Amino acid sequence: MRFVDDKSFRAKLVALAKTAEGLKLGLTEMGEGHFLVSSSKRSFKVVLALTESGNIDASCECETYKNKNLCVHIAIALKSKYDLATNSFSLPKLSAMLNKII
Repeated sequence: MRFVDDKSFRAKLVALAKTAEGLKLGLTEMGEGHFLVSSSKRSFKVVLALTESGNIDASCECETYKNKNLCVHIAIALKSKYDLATNSFSLPKLSAMLNKII
């Protein structure tokens, strides 16, 4: 799903990241743009990339995401890749990730 990186998205992201911290989710970067977000009961795969227009392409295996909503798993992974100095996310380009698949 593609998320527009705007003020509304950033506000949701901050709120969900705080929730994720309270849930004490673990985060493991499996490779460039690929993450495993874990709780004591379950783990979810998250994939993140930047589109050519600078928006965020993300996917997660959880039910919240499947219902077309931003989830805590995506939020905590994005928070880990946020660069305060540039006010941007350090993520691979979507086109580069797709080229690896092909």
